[in-house]
Amino acid sequence: MSPTPLAFRRLAPVSFALAVALAVPAITAAPAAGQPADSAAADCAVGSTVVRNVAGRANWAPLTPSKWRFTGSEVVLAEAGVPPTGPRRPFEYAVLTHGPEFGSVQIDAEVRLDTPVPISNRDVIIVFGYQSPTRFYYAHLSSDNTIYPHNGIFVVDDADRLRIDDQWNGSVGAPPAITDARYHRVRVRHCSGTGEIAVYVDGASTPLMTATDTTFQAGRVGFGSFDNVGRMRGLTVTGTPGCAGAEATVVGTRRADLLAGTRGPDVIAALGGGDLVLAGAGDDVVCAGDGDDLVLGQQGDDTLVGGGGRDLLLGGPGANTVLPD
Repeated sequence: MSPTPLAFRRLAPVSFALAVALAVPAITAAPAAGQPADSAAADCAVGSTVVRNVAGRANWAPLTPSKWRFTGSEVVLAEAGVPPTGPRRPFEYAVLTHGPEFGSVQIDAEVRLDTPVPISNRDVIIVFGYQSPTRFYYAHLSSDNTIYPHNGIFVVDDADRLRIDDQWNGSVGAPPAITDARYHRVRVRHCSGTGEIAVYVDGASTPLMTATDTTFQAGRVGFGSFDNVGRMRGLTVTGTPGCAGAEATVVGTRRADLLAGTRGPDVIAALGGGDLVLAGAGDDVVCAGDGDDLVLGQQGDDTLVGGGGRDLLLGGPGANTVLPD
């Protein structure tokens, strides 16, 4: 997209945004989210933004909607996907569209493999760091651990999926994650700053799988299967919001906020409410939230991304890129 100094979506009332600026305190920093861990167990402070109660259809974007069922308490992949064109990667998944993308993140859920137990290649996947259909991470939870694509942590980066977990030795990986037809608790942690990833099953204190990779700093969460069927319930996502593939350094709330950047480069993520965002000096990346936001790029070459409301995105004197969402 060609840079432009000025662009807008449907206009949000500027007077409302200015009233917000007078009524709420500025937020200039978010808690640090990624610190080096003692081992590849993703032992970092992931952040405090929480997304839960998202089992409804409106919260998800499946690759093939007809293959999915949303019961209000479960997210169900009822029919196996088909091989996509392009890089070798999971056949079918749904991306969580409710809430922000996340940098450092902890994903908690219960999952069940619905493919019959005697079939050896049964699986489900947890997607994270999702940026596009050919750019994301996934944890593959399988009843088999004896071949390259089963029961591991993978990255898809505009190429065939690449196995990155520490447990794979060329012929066998971590013990099978799930071997029955019951629900099992799963936790996936990703530390954006260090690239550490850990997968835990059924409340274990030691991760079943670990990896370290810095390909993607932030992205959305999802659920699916490489080529089978399964379901998920009780999803809770906790972390630090991201913006345009980067972890945010300034984070809003669900209320109306005044968010102020610094003199340097910032990544600013507005969440809910009608926000006024002042990017400040530096080359900034700003993502509007779900409310009707006024975003002012100010000095620097800024990237301004629209959100779910009626946003007014105004670049400053630099070479700006404005993406209305």
